[in-house]
Amino acid sequence: PIPTHPQACASPCSFMHRPSPLCQKCERTTGLGQASLGLALTSLPGAPSTSSFARKLPQRVPADRSFLALLGLSLPFFWRTVRRASHGEACFEVRSLCGQPSKPFQTSEVICTGTAPLTAAIDVVSTTGIKKRGGVNQDCVGVRYEGGCWAAVVADGHGILGHCCAERICARLPELLLEAAHQVDVELMLKEAFAQMEDDLEQLAEQQSFSIDKSGAAVAATLLMPQEGVAYLASCGDSQAILLNVESGTFTASRQHKAHDTSEQQRILAAGGSIKVERPQCRNTVLSRVYGPQKFGLAMSRSLGDLCLKQNGVIAEPSVKRVALSDKACLLMGSDGLFEFMSVPEVLATLRRLARQGLEGHDCVEALAREARRRWDDKEAGLYCDDISCLLLCCGASLPELGQKLPAEQPSLVLHPSMFPGPVGSYSGE
Repeated sequence: PIPTHPQACASPCSFMHRPSPLCQKCERTTGLGQASLGLALTSLPGAPSTSSFARKLPQRVPADRSFLALLGLSLPFFWRTVRRASHGEACFEVRSLCGQPSKPFQTSEVICTGTAPLTAAIDVVSTTGIKKRGGVNQDCVGVRYEGGCWAAVVADGHGILGHCCAERICARLPELLLEAAHQVDVELMLKEAFAQMEDDLEQLAEQQSFSIDKSGAAVAATLLMPQEGVAYLASCGDSQAILLNVESGTFTASRQHKAHDTSEQQRILAAGGSIKVERPQCRNTVLSRVYGPQKFGLAMSRSLGDLCLKQNGVIAEPSVKRVALSDKACLLMGSDGLFEFMSVPEVLATLRRLARQGLEGHDCVEALAREARRRWDDKEAGLYCDDISCLLLCCGASLPELGQKLPAEQPSLVLHPSMFPGPVGSYSGE
């Protein structure tokens, strides 16, 4: 029998999920664990048309509920996989389930499809926080490997439909990033990919008659091109990506976008937006929010979605960094829940300690999430905790090597939001 998804189909994000033969009601995938899918299928010779394949199936079994359905693969995905394999291209995808009802600190399921390259190891963890709105994880992690390149995305949703935005972004943006890898001006095309993603969200909202005026996502994206020896770190909001050179022990981090950053502040005020900056005693960090005509405050200066603030200086354009990619590199990405009370040097120092203890990759990302959760508990007295997501991708490097190369105390080369002094008060644009 075809399984039915346990969640009620009235969920506002059910329209975001791609059609899947695994659920008769809401067409959501029920999750197949971390099994590697499609291994035997990619070796099949030829790829007949969908219609001809359907005629070969017994009439009592619909084409989209064949043996492929039992593996969680739709026919379009199956033929796309076969076609790429015939051209010598391997496709591998990782996605965390987003928007599922969950208890505080519950870990979201991670779905893998395809075969991972032997030279890389990837580990993902995403946990639900403690929030007033209820137990829904609005973080999403999406990774895609194709044509020798890696595209990784961490989307931190916010607002009522933030998890819908985050899920859509992780389903679409990795493919757009890989398309940009084949262009002459990759940096320009990465910015264009974010613009296309913003348009995609707006068009989908219009088609499905829902609003993203006060919902959106902060996005960190990375494009790794090992053959060219180049990597691109892109960010739009307060999610972050860190690229580690294991050979030299150095790192490069993407930029976080906060309204108390001087350059961001100037743009917002010039567009008529208002900014409120405060330093709560319980957190000992600077907090800032952007306001427009409506009573809606956004805790970042750039994001995808949040249409009600687009005319007040909040933009969807990412900051992009081009860096050299060594033969031995590690990529660490996380949502704001990971970095809110841990600076980049602190996160790397914690990772070094865990690696030197001999922990595996999955144990490391789980330990990083637990440490971030502990700090949330200390600062917020257990009353609030953001969703926490962490991705660790090692290419040509091992964790023991990482533990040996990273120094015990990283210099503060990257500014943490709490390091911005930020004038406290309210400021309004003309």
